[in-house]
Amino acid sequence: MAESTPLVIDRPTADSRLAAILRNGFGAGLPRKRVDRYVLLRALAQLVAEDEAPGEREVTARLKAWLAAEGARLSTDAVTLRRALVDEGFLDRDGRGTAYHRSRRFERTVVFPAGDSPAAPPGWAIETVDGMPQLVRVFRRKDFAAALALAQKVGAAADAADHHPSLLVEWGRLTVRWWTHDLGGIGPKDVTMAGRTDRLAAEA
Repeated sequence: MAESTPLVIDRPTADSRLAAILRNGFGAGLPRKRVDRYVLLRALAQLVAEDEAPGEREVTARLKAWLAAEGARLSTDAVTLRRALVDEGFLDRDGRGTAYHRSRRFERTVVFPAGDSPAAPPGWAIETVDGMPQLVRVFRRKDFAAALALAQKVGAAADAADHHPSLLVEWGRLTVRWWTHDLGGIGPKDVTMAGRTDRLAAEA
């Protein structure tokens, strides 16, 4: 799987993370976690309608108004947010930099799937735990020993890749969860390792 695979943020995660950001704030500038940064910028992009192209002053004024109301606990400023919206691909400027309009360039790095059920690799589900989306799959085996043997194979592959899942071994079943804590969600390595897990399970 290519390293350019975009981060997937489902709707419940986006809603819960935005609420946490507005409730708790973050340091100066922008949120450190990518998932929080993208969720915040996606919400701010809604200040510009799809069919309009306001000027720089107007966009800045809208961001200031938002910070004074919903974003009152945030230690950032409208100019930082406006620049981030462009840099991260949520807004575009015209050649003279005088008009802004909505953009989908961000989808090269992050995807907000439509609906409540974002796409997942075949056989896998996405569950949100403590605000983080995770790839989850249950592999059924004939007994505890077979489930443990598969867990050991997955663990060895995880060590080799230096990327580790949550493994729950029970009688006749192994539950595997992949996510990237630093991203606050599902990243390219998780999709890659989900596929590797499937191959190991097929070989067992």
